[in-house]
Amino acid sequence: MKVVIVDNNHSSSKRLKRLLKEIYKTKSIEIQDPINLTVSKGDLVIFSGGHGKPVPWHHKEYKNEFDLILSHEGPIIGICLGFDLIIHAFSNHLSLDKKRYISKYRRTRYRKLNLKDNSGFTALNPHPIIVESHNWYAKTVKYPLKTIAVSSQGVEIFRHISKPIYGIQFHPESKKDKGDGKAIFKSILLNL
Repeated sequence: MKVVIVDNNHSSSKRLKRLLKEIYKTKSIEIQDPINLTVSKGDLVIFSGGHGKPVPWHHKEYKNEFDLILSHEGPIIGICLGFDLIIHAFSNHLSLDKKRYISKYRRTRYRKLNLKDNSGFTALNPHPIIVESHNWYAKTVKYPLKTIAVSSQGVEIFRHISKPIYGIQFHPESKKDKGDGKAIFKSILLNL
């Protein structure tokens, strides 16, 4: 299995690749542009965060990514903007955090997560702290997605009910992560 990071022009895509190399000692890890995606059936595809256009109003720009999310037969993880892409691909709703959007300044925030009983992260702290920086969020998710963890803002982790598809709203690759985000990310990778 190859790991493909779909780079949505996020400043930490290279840090994400380094984090994956720590976890997967021998796997091939590639960073690809969303325009020229080449993945094989069983590849793990990770959609990175991004500083570009918001997902809700830009279906045309994200068409290749939507198509891949809906057709890929291997595991998928969406991080931040990747989370938004998966949410939108499965017809769920995203909300704009108007206060953060108006300020035009994405501040890094630490949030405490509440893990659902069926999260599969029983070895972790029941209220892990994660690092996030985004303007969009999901209050809830609907079928075929299922909430795994929430914060005061909304859904922070979800999974598809029958496919190996996960979304995380936070940044496990962040330099500011104290370890909980990385531990959750590693748990997801080990459960794929």
